[in-house]
Amino acid sequence: MGEPAGRRQSHAEYAIVRQRRIERRGELVGAQRWRNSDCLLATAVALNCIARRLSTRDDAEIPGGNPPDMAVRFIRPDVQEAIMLATKVGLVDTTGTVDTQMMAAVAAALNVQVTRDLPKYWPVSASVSYLTDHKTIPQGVWPVQLVKTLPPDEGGFHMTRHNQPYAKVIVTPGSDEWAVDASHETIEMLIDPNGNRLQTSNAIEIVDGKIQDGTGRFEYLVEACDPCEADPYTYTIDGIAVSDFITPHFYDPDVTPDARYSFTGAVKKPRQLLPGGYISWVDPTTNELQQILWVDPNQPPVLRNLGSVTGGSLRLFIESKTYHKSRENREQMKPEARAKRAAYRQALVAAAEVRARHYS
Repeated sequence: MGEPAGRRQSHAEYAIVRQRRIERRGELVGAQRWRNSDCLLATAVALNCIARRLSTRDDAEIPGGNPPDMAVRFIRPDVQEAIMLATKVGLVDTTGTVDTQMMAAVAAALNVQVTRDLPKYWPVSASVSYLTDHKTIPQGVWPVQLVKTLPPDEGGFHMTRHNQPYAKVIVTPGSDEWAVDASHETIEMLIDPNGNRLQTSNAIEIVDGKIQDGTGRFEYLVEACDPCEADPYTYTIDGIAVSDFITPHFYDPDVTPDARYSFTGAVKKPRQLLPGGYISWVDPTTNELQQILWVDPNQPPVLRNLGSVTGGSLRLFIESKTYHKSRENREQMKPEARAKRAAYRQALVAAAEVRARHYS
């Protein structure tokens, strides 16, 4: 016999119908959420365009100040933000010649640089601290060691036998230039820990003593500070000079409106090499390393054939042939600019000493 026409739904049938209604309601809500997300994303993109225009204004006080910290991020509600493992860098003096207050001040400035400035353009999560004892390096810390000298065939970048990066920076008595070099090595170590990262972009060449785009494409070694490493392009954090660095837009094929090619804005277009810097690449036609080195700003840049890589990473190989040469006739900051920065730093120290008395 068939079921009565007016029978009530069983519990199982009711549960199925209810589940279908919930799924249908969820689809409608989900669709609305995606529409709202699209609107929010479009708004975030528009606000970022405005922020980028403001951050590249001429009155941003760079160098000598810092770009406005303006960025709008949109995180879709159904997507979890990726978590990056933080890298620890330790600044340590092996020479015993640097004042501990200066060491602490430089470490603090580098920490601001890698936590505030660098992540705006590169996916880096890191911190920098001052290590007081060079005989004790905590686990998980990449040291940046201050040393008196380096062998002729060594640069600032090094690797342990377990392929962990660390750096060495030469300290010159009576000079604080090592702070810029420490910033340089820290940034490049964080962006490319293994020293092998290549980025393809348009080829460059030297014509009549000037660098211009050439034919074809090169694979450039990502050395974020080398193209703008000279002292005149540095900027200050709490009175400490730190290195400028390129952004990923440096490898754009052409100039893009409102794009920033280095943090300070000193680099004005893709693949521009500033006086005192250098840039290295792999030539696909020969599979060998080449480089344009512009050590002396009073002389034209020079094209160098470095040959085939022998052992270690690409950066280890390049620095073994370039590190010391790039420091010959290195372009220095103008005396008046150097004096102004030194006076500012002294004023900060004096203010800190007065402030300390308020807590006694």
